[in-house]
Amino acid sequence: MAETTGAPPKKFKILVCAEGCAWGMGPALVDAFSELGHDAELFDWTKFLYTSRGGGLGNRILDRLLFRRVAGRINEALARFVQDKKYDLVLVTKGLHLYPATISEIKERSVRTANWNPDDFFNPVNSSAGLRASFGVYDCIYTPRRHLIPEYLSRGARRCEYIDWYFVPRYFHPSADRAASPGYDNDVVFIGSWSRRREALLGHLKDFDLKVFGGSWKWASAEFKRRVRCLPPVYNDDMCRLIERSRINLNIITRENRDTSNLRNFEIPACGGFQLSERSEEILRLFEEGKEIACFGDGAELASKCAYYLSDEKARAEIAASGYKKLLSGKNTALDRARQILETVFL
Repeated sequence: MAETTGAPPKKFKILVCAEGCAWGMGPALVDAFSELGHDAELFDWTKFLYTSRGGGLGNRILDRLLFRRVAGRINEALARFVQDKKYDLVLVTKGLHLYPATISEIKERSVRTANWNPDDFFNPVNSSAGLRASFGVYDCIYTPRRHLIPEYLSRGARRCEYIDWYFVPRYFHPSADRAASPGYDNDVVFIGSWSRRREALLGHLKDFDLKVFGGSWKWASAEFKRRVRCLPPVYNDDMCRLIERSRINLNIITRENRDTSNLRNFEIPACGGFQLSERSEEILRLFEEGKEIACFGDGAELASKCAYYLSDEKARAEIAASGYKKLLSGKNTALDRARQILETVFL
């Protein structure tokens, strides 16, 4: 490996350890690093899951019950993968199944290690003992939660860097034929997984034509499902077309994950869609409320804003156009995030 001090080499060899699904962070980052001229490849840890053989209930149960066995296979395979090739950087997205010993073994080969976790490391719903134990081993932790950086450092992170969310232009962009096909298919849409809090907020929209797209909405109450169409998740191109064809695209932050913004804050304006988002200081740092984004603070305001913006197409169009312009005027793509990682991880 080249020296890690001074100017970095012109071309890095990078391994991204992540889910291999086309809509995930892993493929987006591999493509971005490659576009920047580096040699990047993906280690898809999901192929070691029982659900890789089929997504049935039995295999999902096995992945939970035999977590340690699955984790052992993943760690052994990753260590062998790195041993066979000379990487400059191993970037992990989350890393629920990885052990600190594996990260340490990788580092002993003079490989820089970094973790970009889209979730809060210390949210028990989205964490694991191995992830928490590895937290202080990585050379750098990247997080989109700037308000948690002091806590992360106090809990043992060697180094912590703020990194924002992003969008992938290949998938998220206004369609070329939008002008020739105006109009909308949906009034109010929410794209995201179920939670009790999200159901409670959306419950204020009983008088609206609301559709939700996402996982786990089977857990919603029978009353909610009687009133609201709960549909399967959508990704990439299909998500973008849905956003574009909906008058109002809702965005509800995962407070349980200590989020103050999310990926959808970028994806909705990237498609030219109108965004009505839960309000936060971070979101107001990104977009100007009432000009580039519309916001709400509680269920009552959510219902009020939906009623107002459904009745004012001109206001919706202006906010959507301004949000799109604001997003494109900054460094907000996956390529920009890959560049940021390379500019910081070797310092």
